Amino acid sequence: MDNYKLRVLAGLSTDRALVEKKWSADVTEKKHPPEGLFASGSRADIVKWLKSSHKDLQTAMASLNFFINRAGEKLDPARKAELEAAKNDLRAAFMTEELNFIRKVAGLPALQPKTVSEEESQDKEESQDKEESQDKEESQDKEEQINGMIEKLAKHAEGKSAKDLEKLLLQVYKAGHADAMAANEEQPEQE
Repeated sequence: MDNYKLRVLAGLSTDRALVEKKWSADVTEKKHPPEGLFASGSRADIVKWLKSSHKDLQTAMASLNFFINRAGEKLDPARKAELEAAKNDLRAAFMTEELNFIRKVAGLPALQPKTVSEEESQDKEESQDKEESQDKEESQDKEEQINGMIEKLAKHAEGKSAKDLEKLLLQVYKAGHADAMAANEEQPEQE
């Protein structure tokens, strides 16, 4: 028996806070998620547990919101974003179940939901494609700049002696080296 119940039974306390349980205590007593599920579990694991331990979307969502709200400002922003994404996955899981019931009644085949890992892999592929296209554009821009510099050098080099060409190339090298050193000084060191 809980300590506060003993106090009330013994007549030692009539404090309302001791007499009535808080609703949050009731939630934590009835539902026991695996240790660290919300703190570090994957979205797929969270959705799987919530779906199996709650009868409907509303109670599953309340349980997830309960954890997010209890963590408050202590919750890492990246983890909060992950949990918010789990809400969408949870909605999709319950909606798929409801749609499959309707499809079954209508005599249609059931839908197979995408797993979280499939969605993440599609997102990763799309972001990699974007990065590759940006890298390609940047390298093309750099190549065009280099070609432009070579053309300028060639114009300056026309009719000059080998000694003058050597001085010109040395000037270009020193200017490039100075630019690189200045760029390195502007960027903060990363460790």
